[in-house]
Amino acid sequence: MKASKVQFGLTLLEVALAASFFSSQTLLAKDTEWHPYLLIDSFNMSESMAITQLDGGKGEFHSGGERAFTSNWLEIGVTYRDWSLGALYRYEQSYRYSSDFADFYYAISQENPLTSNRNYQLNLAAERWRGSGLRLAYQFAWTDHHQLQLGASLFNADNLSYGTIDGYANSPTPKTYNYQANVNYRYEQDELFGRTTRQESQGRGYALDLKASGQFNNGVRYQLWLRDALGSIDWGRTLKTTAVATSKVVSYTPDGYLQVAPVLSGREGASNFTQSLSPWINASLSVPLSNHFDAILAYQEHYAYGQKGIGLATKALFDRTSLVIFPEQSLVNLGIEQGHWRFGVASDAINLDEARSFWLTLGYR
Repeated sequence: MKASKVQFGLTLLEVALAASFFSSQTLLAKDTEWHPYLLIDSFNMSESMAITQLDGGKGEFHSGGERAFTSNWLEIGVTYRDWSLGALYRYEQSYRYSSDFADFYYAISQENPLTSNRNYQLNLAAERWRGSGLRLAYQFAWTDHHQLQLGASLFNADNLSYGTIDGYANSPTPKTYNYQANVNYRYEQDELFGRTTRQESQGRGYALDLKASGQFNNGVRYQLWLRDALGSIDWGRTLKTTAVATSKVVSYTPDGYLQVAPVLSGREGASNFTQSLSPWINASLSVPLSNHFDAILAYQEHYAYGQKGIGLATKALFDRTSLVIFPEQSLVNLGIEQGHWRFGVASDAINLDEARSFWLTLGYR
């Protein structure tokens, strides 16, 4: 359950588009129908531990969590009239697990005592991929106050890890344990069991998305972004392990904690694999309260996990300043809009080393 650190790689096309963005004031000033745009959206969440601990760091554990994920979108390009074309980079990683799995994994990885004579139900579904390509979009308005944008992206994908673990574990004493689990696992490099088997994963993916925004006559405003409404990655032939993993005693640490290694009984091979993408939703409704304040109702959903938010917006600071609270994760989101720029940052803790949720958005259009 170790998270890989995000790695950004730029193609020549992406570099060219980035250069066009930062020099746009001089290069594009003569033709007002051409405009650069930028969108960075990164959402990171872990119910069981701080997001900085997902790469193996130590820290406080929160029992009972069932999910962790990171979802990252970087897009930069140009618009011409109602069309836009941009270079797109994505990094997605998700873990959905039983609360027993979180308790067991955290205890053994941090060398913390287990609960004596406890049985643990071990369930984990994990996926990871990285992609880069192009996104083409068309925007149209059915009235002066309502707009809809339809987008389609095509991308190359790699860094595949996708699979499930289902089994059980038992801890006879606080420092000893045993386990057995069924493993169904696809990968380009076997990080789960540390075997040297490796085969570069090269997928071809597509995704469709929808953005809608507008304002009614009564002043009520809405925004919706539905990402990966339809989408999949065709990985071709990928490495796959289907096996039963059983614990085997290896040694004990100086503090007396048992160290084990898995013994696999099953098969490793290769087969064709197509991965479906999980829809992502970000929606908000803004209702006027007075000339200076609006009430905000918000909803967001990542990897089938949704949460509702409520907040306020004002024009007293910048073109628009908003503060939205998502109570389930104690997440506070500050948003600022000024001219062509918009910025948003959200966290459930002031100290990011303690944060279990962090969301960053930056856009220019």
